[in-house]
Amino acid sequence: EADTVVFGLGGAALNAMVRNSPELAQYSDFRKFANLRGTGVLATRLYLDTVLDTEYSANACWGFDEGVGMTFFDITKLHGLDVTNRTD
Repeated sequence: EADTVVFGLGGAALNAMVRNSPELAQYSDFRKFANLRGTGVLATRLYLDTVLDTEYSANACWGFDEGVGMTFFDITKLHGLDVTNRTD
């Protein structure tokens, strides 16, 4: 018995865990997770010492490996930040 359970995994892993666990599958709330579809995501924020001029706030890239792609978000453009006179 537990007051709270926290799962730190992606949708596909949670789906597989519920499908393969009779203990979890007995609860309807957990069975709903077995219907999840999605992708694994990794987010990384890079702080560069040089301003990069990007054309768009979201820049899609792919073609590195089969089924792998990425989107480079220019946070300064998304949030309307002026970095032209930045000194820090």
